[in-house]
Amino acid sequence: MGLRLPSPTSRGGSSFRQFKARIPADIRGKAAGLKLSIPISDGEAAELQISEKTEIIQFSLRTRDPAVAKTRQVAALAHLEGVWQSLREGPKRLIHRQLVALSGEAYRRLTSTFEDDPGTPSRWEYFEQYIVHVGELIFRPPTSVPGMPTRTGQGLLDEILARHGLVLDEESVSALLHEYRKRLIEVAQRLRANASGDYRPDPNLERFPSINAEAASADAAGGVGPRLSFAELLEAWWAERSAAGTAKSTYTNYRGTLRHLAAFLKHDQAHQVRPEDIVAYKDHRLAEGRSIKTVKDTDLSALKSLFGWAVSNRKLSTDPTIGVKLKPGRTIVARQKWFSEEEARRILRGALTVERGQDTEKTWLAKRWAPWLMAYSGARVGEIAQLRKQDIQQIGGAWHMVITPEAGSVKTGKYRNVPLHPHLVELGFLEMVKARPDGYLFVDPKADRGTVPGTVSGLVNRLSEFGRRFVQGRGVSPNHGWRHYFINRAREHGMDTELRNMITGHTARDVAGKVYGGPAGLVREINKLPRISLEESKEQGLASGRAI
Repeated sequence: MGLRLPSPTSRGGSSFRQFKARIPADIRGKAAGLKLSIPISDGEAAELQISEKTEIIQFSLRTRDPAVAKTRQVAALAHLEGVWQSLREGPKRLIHRQLVALSGEAYRRLTSTFEDDPGTPSRWEYFEQYIVHVGELIFRPPTSVPGMPTRTGQGLLDEILARHGLVLDEESVSALLHEYRKRLIEVAQRLRANASGDYRPDPNLERFPSINAEAASADAAGGVGPRLSFAELLEAWWAERSAAGTAKSTYTNYRGTLRHLAAFLKHDQAHQVRPEDIVAYKDHRLAEGRSIKTVKDTDLSALKSLFGWAVSNRKLSTDPTIGVKLKPGRTIVARQKWFSEEEARRILRGALTVERGQDTEKTWLAKRWAPWLMAYSGARVGEIAQLRKQDIQQIGGAWHMVITPEAGSVKTGKYRNVPLHPHLVELGFLEMVKARPDGYLFVDPKADRGTVPGTVSGLVNRLSEFGRRFVQGRGVSPNHGWRHYFINRAREHGMDTELRNMITGHTARDVAGKVYGGPAGLVREINKLPRISLEESKEQGLASGRAI
């Protein structure tokens, strides 16, 4: 089973995106009567109950944003998969720490709901006495029905269990109700103190463990173990790493690796992956003809990051990638990674004269301008491909390209200003930009998502194919070769190293370069580079400095 997941849909009469997924046939009977509380976003959940006739789960994702809707869709599918798996395996027994964790969630929910405006102290004193004296009559386990999942019969607990996808055996239901009754007494005591004006920090909040943090110990005790699909693992990892500034391209690459692994294993359950599975997958990828470097730096690196994160964050109890290594062999370097001067001339001449043919207008413009922009900036091809009209700005009297994560993926996650070389202005780049409508210069965002990663990736491939027409040998990248070419020219013409790193987006070598000062002098440094000569020449190596 791969990672092909249903996408959010539309519904007549509503502009919100809709979740829609079929209940697996093998558990449809077991699911009848089940209450679901499916997390949508922080503080929001879809509450619904499955009847005997229900075949499809459908609810509003409560957003019109396609990108947000897709993220919520994946999280909801991952949650439901855990519920379905729990039903397949039957009711489970919880250990004591898990019972305390679940009842602690109820405590937090109730105190946070009422603490700002608790009413009178007598209200909560009465509530406490009520629970103490008649609680035994109220908190009794429900009578079980053959073939039906066992639940608590208490609304808040049902919701909490539904959020975790838990179906309990009768013994665990009884024990959970016992813990819940104790928590309600403590809730009454805390809220009575609030009502009396006592808002000191609540010491009870530190008592309750997290249900997820107890997954590993639950596994050992025969309770509910850590179940995690690939989609759930990826989205949980991305929720943290995106906030930390990790590039969206990393997410896309990791997703591709998980798809390949799922296709190989014939399942997409992270908790079922064993070390021998990782070894077999590694060997399989090599047998497919993937290079050792690709398997090591792409496949294994992604899996080690994801599974290592899952164990560190108590999502899984073991990391199947530990100890799996791939030692690269000796790399044979047939040529330098940068363009010779003649190769650079051929590509740039080709860019000046490229015909549109079957290309879209934006692809044609990219072939016309991207090689020149990379040659005079050392920027990454993706950074050029996602330039927008508003990213070409006059700053301090000089024209710049603003490389910014707001436009799309930037490897460092930081914006930077790159001065335009005067030669680019003379060639007409600014006139082209001014004539274009607002928005992206070289790509069109996907209409259903409003994002550009996929279209940028496609354009990068087309630019690579274009550059390959003029470059012999496989030792140099038709796109990344410009980055090496620019740095070589910068060295030859005495460009300041620290300012060169600011222009190219390389990490500074010292604290001063990383933290202090702005990009003063960037225009001066970029102007040290002479115009690239397009004259016919047998010279190889760096630019001669002659004008067109």
